[in-house]
Amino acid sequence: MSLLYLASSLMLTADPAVLAGAQSDAVSAGEPLIPAAAASGPAAAAPVPAASDPAKQAPPAPSDITVSGRKAQPKVDPLESVNVKTFAVVQKVDDNYIAPVADAYGKTVPSPIRAGIRHFLRNVTEPVTALHYFLQLNPDKAGKTLQRFLINSTVGVGGLADVAKNKPFRLPYYRNGLANTLGYYGVGPGPYVYLPIIGPTTVRDLFGLTVDRLMVPVLVGRPFNTFYYGIPTNILKSLDERVETQTELQRMKDANDPYLTYRKTYLRARQIEIEALHGRYPVVEAPKAMPDAALLPPPAAPPAPLPPVFISVPVIQPLPAAR
Repeated sequence: MSLLYLASSLMLTADPAVLAGAQSDAVSAGEPLIPAAAASGPAAAAPVPAASDPAKQAPPAPSDITVSGRKAQPKVDPLESVNVKTFAVVQKVDDNYIAPVADAYGKTVPSPIRAGIRHFLRNVTEPVTALHYFLQLNPDKAGKTLQRFLINSTVGVGGLADVAKNKPFRLPYYRNGLANTLGYYGVGPGPYVYLPIIGPTTVRDLFGLTVDRLMVPVLVGRPFNTFYYGIPTNILKSLDERVETQTELQRMKDANDPYLTYRKTYLRARQIEIEALHGRYPVVEAPKAMPDAALLPPPAAPPAPLPPVFISVPVIQPLPAAR
């Protein structure tokens, strides 16, 4: 209920003419003129005596307005018109330029080399992942993440090989970040947006991703804060992700409504990741791509419908004349 609507309601109920109209409407609707609060008090036990002198009657009690109900849920995609246009442009660019380059990268660069680059870039961010597990009050996962970092940084030759996920360690990689920490403490995702390069995201996730990507360059320094490291590694990471997600992306592109499929799949996957932090879903190893919406667990039962909003205008009753 907006302040403007509430203010206008208060102004209307302060007008005697409107109050008189409200009384006649209440009578025609079969509603009692005496409010429940008055009927339960002492005045309800005895009849109201007639006023002997209208001039000596006490002034009427001020009217009240009572508003009950819940606010409507915020719209998930308030920027849909802009997002749809951005999505269409990005898909054309992807089909004509990015997909051919990614396809050439996948065919010319051997899989072990691509995997080594992927593992190295993941390993660099493991301390940030562990930090967020600490912030989410999960020291067990934080400790295991740090173990992964130490094992892969040494036995795995600087993280080029993900030794920690195999026997005898069995420490799989889990994705985590500031966006998950904010979601863990109840911060909502905010509006959904589709951006070039970033792809599907939300305001919360975009903020978290930006901060997480700045942590290693700011805290560690060189070479992570240099252009000759940042630009090539981000390009290689984007190309590798495009190659690894080709099948899933093509399936979503072939859907009846690709934009809606992207949005539903992304938002549902992110909801499950946040819920898993509270133990409501099992934590699974970080997927290579967004999971198919049809394979995700069923969503929770929808919330109960919003109750109707009642605005009650207590009818003014004459007070007993002063004796």
